Amino acid sequence: MTSSPHATPIELVKVLKECIEKAAESGVKTYDCKFREECLLIPHAHFWAGDNPMQAEECSHAGLHCNFFCRECKVGGTQEEKWSDDGYLKLFKVDLANTVHQKIQLPRYLNNCNFQHYKVLPTEKLKKHKASTGINDSISGNSLQAIVDLGKGLYSGKHLDGVGKTKEELQAQLGEEVKHVVAEYGINPLIGMPGVNMHQDTPTEILHTILLGVVKYFWGQTSHILEKTKDFSTFQTRLASIDTSGLNIPKISAEYICTYKGSLIGKHFKSLAQLMPFLIYNLSYKRYSMHGPLLENWWFSYGIPKLTIWKNI
Repeated sequence: MTSSPHATPIELVKVLKECIEKAAESGVKTYDCKFREECLLIPHAHFWAGDNPMQAEECSHAGLHCNFFCRECKVGGTQEEKWSDDGYLKLFKVDLANTVHQKIQLPRYLNNCNFQHYKVLPTEKLKKHKASTGINDSISGNSLQAIVDLGKGLYSGKHLDGVGKTKEELQAQLGEEVKHVVAEYGINPLIGMPGVNMHQDTPTEILHTILLGVVKYFWGQTSHILEKTKDFSTFQTRLASIDTSGLNIPKISAEYICTYKGSLIGKHFKSLAQLMPFLIYNLSYKRYSMHGPLLENWWFSYGIPKLTIWKNI
């Protein structure tokens, strides 16, 4: 809808949210040409699209490199817990719904900073806090960094406002700054939006998660093994001659796919994902160490969730 070289996506979304709420409050009058009468439109945000990093930012989530790595639930834990037998099994169970909007509070972040020891950068403590909780709010993060810098300046005496004040007075001053920042800038505008649950309304983005994620890496391993077993030419012949009339996919260029197998894009992987069980059937790659049978089983197993993923697309 819009872009800016200066404003962040969340800052743009804030204005979009205000427009939706304003329109929903009074409705939008229009004319229904089918029933030939006036009607009232009430807009509602159904879901928020984007790739995985964008959706993580929309949810105020820290991403995959934190202890709680899922933006939709509370699965995860410390490294020790995840590496334990019980902790590993829990990673495959759906946990309670994420309620990050109840946790994002600048005072809580501030309490994790010890400004009195200004030589120890509070920024590192904030990074650890984000990694341990999975919370990273881009709106409050910038404001918080300004407060961190102010706190270090006050306690070190480099800031004029901190000269002659006790530690209690400085801490009270920082508390007032936090209240001002929360009132002025707030947090992620999508958190708490009426009718929107950001952790459930950010559907998994298929292109990067499935096609350019799982399918891409299994294709790379499969093509590598086919070359090792000298089956790649047979694979290319099958790909060029297979009948795709019953599939809703673009025309396949077997020569291009096999020549530039390391530079394929989403549409190529979507086609290959549907054809691979037929293309690799009964090739000698199955005798290539332990990986051959595993790859064949994966391509066949992928056909089951594939139907669910693509049925509405």
